[in-house]
Amino acid sequence: QMAVACGACFQADRLIFLTDVEGVLDMDQKRLPRLTATDALALSKSGVVSGGMEAKLHAGMSGIAKTIGAVHIVAGSQPSILERVLNNEDVGTTLVRE
Repeated sequence: QMAVACGACFQADRLIFLTDVEGVLDMDQKRLPRLTATDALALSKSGVVSGGMEAKLHAGMSGIAKTIGAVHIVAGSQPSILERVLNNEDVGTTLVRE
């Protein structure tokens, strides 16, 4: 929530959540590379995501609804992960506007 508030205040182009998994996973445990708020809400309602990831999705959706351009959920342990996100590599999950 605090990261989203700061990102929105600064009108950030991107917000990056570093986590311990490679991104948002579907029911088959496969990474979902891109989600809209509608997609994220459906995952939450279906119970596919829960706990910390559900909180990240809700915070991310809030950021997208404000001024943040995109929210990335990526594994913080991956080598050079921030550089890779900023270079638009296909890593983690990116939340985008509809």
